[in-house]
Amino acid sequence: MTIQAMGAHGRVVMEFEESPGVENSEHKKGIKINFISANVQAQQNQNTSNVITGNRNPSEPYRGNIDVQGDVEVPLDTAQIGMFLKAAFGAPETSSAGGDNKYKHVFKLSQDMPSFTWEQGFQDIGVYKKYIGCKISKLSFSFGGDNELTAQTTIMGVKEVDGEGSSMQADAPTLVGNKLQFDQVTFKEDGSESNLGTDFSLDIDFGLDGDTYAIGGKGYRSFINDGITTVTGSLKAFFVDNTVIEKAEKGTPTKLEIGIINSEESLTIILPEVVYQRNTPGISGPEGVYIEMDYGAFYKENENETAVQIELVNKIASYDIPAVESTSMMSSQKLM
Repeated sequence: MTIQAMGAHGRVVMEFEESPGVENSEHKKGIKINFISANVQAQQNQNTSNVITGNRNPSEPYRGNIDVQGDVEVPLDTAQIGMFLKAAFGAPETSSAGGDNKYKHVFKLSQDMPSFTWEQGFQDIGVYKKYIGCKISKLSFSFGGDNELTAQTTIMGVKEVDGEGSSMQADAPTLVGNKLQFDQVTFKEDGSESNLGTDFSLDIDFGLDGDTYAIGGKGYRSFINDGITTVTGSLKAFFVDNTVIEKAEKGTPTKLEIGIINSEESLTIILPEVVYQRNTPGISGPEGVYIEMDYGAFYKENENETAVQIELVNKIASYDIPAVESTSMMSSQKLM
């Protein structure tokens, strides 16, 4: 009986590439990714031809370039998210975080972004698609309301390869960490903790240049160039005084920090230099008034030497993933 592929049976594996844009000759360092949605695709336009043949029938269309790209949403935790942070920022600075085999990984904007192979598998029908030379194009976080904490990413790749009926790494382990919850979130503005914010978002666009199609490249990109990063977002808060509005009016930089702690493992997002966009609130009715401020983060002279810094504390000793046959443990973090 013919069966339809079910999203519930979908499987994703992510593996950093030893040579940028080149699939590893052996797949031994892949990690199975838990996800909410994974929509990386290879799309090729079928363009309308302008050829005139002497009648009103359309001529055969022609094929355009192939765009490997798509959005992925993953749960926010203290272990797996490090794979995406490494892909976005490069390898972290890792140090001991005290007893009980804990480590602190500090991610900052670096000169180069590593590339990775991304595989999406439809296990129930035996179809696997690999996307080579992938990079993180965008990374976003949002906090507020009653929503599950997740990270949203856009992945851009060089080309698509058919997996020929099997996964590139059937025994790829999963990184298991602590799930992060909204009631564990703290917000600081200029170093002072505040409980006035209701919604906070952060959008990081890494400025990738994917317009790199060459003659003889069979319609695929040749590589993906890193660009200037843009760090923006928004803050919604109860309107209780004029402090934030005055900062926007004067262009006064401030520091924003989001922290989430679960059982001594944590994720902290630090924006050392931020300016608010001016937006005076109005009165739209008898209900409580809110301020809604867009912001832009930058690097000028802060001690972190970056526009955005993300700190991850967990039991993963290193995100230089060891080959699975050489170990079944990563520090004291079990691979499942």
